[in-house]
Amino acid sequence: MGLNDLGVYVENTACWTLWLRSVEGLRQEYYTAHDRSITLCLTGAGVQSLLQPKASGGMVENGSLCERRTRFSFQRCARGV
Repeated sequence: MGLNDLGVYVENTACWTLWLRSVEGLRQEYYTAHDRSITLCLTGAGVQSLLQPKASGGMVENGSLCERRTRFSFQRCARGV
C-alpha cells in the first residue's frame, strides 16, 4: 500500500490602513493511493483533490505596523506500508 500527499499553500496579506489588515489564502491538497493484494492478485488506486480557500481580517496588534506580504509554501509526504 502506498499513499502520497502533495499540498500547496499561497497566502497574501493586504494592509488597508496602518492598523487594519486582511489575510487571504488558498490551499490545494492532492492525494493518491494504491494497494495490491498478494493473495488475491487484486490492485486498486484512487485520487482525491481538496481545495480550501481561507480569509480573515482584523486589527494589527498594539505597537506593530501592518506589513504587506505574499507567502508560498509546498509540502510533500509519501508513506508506504
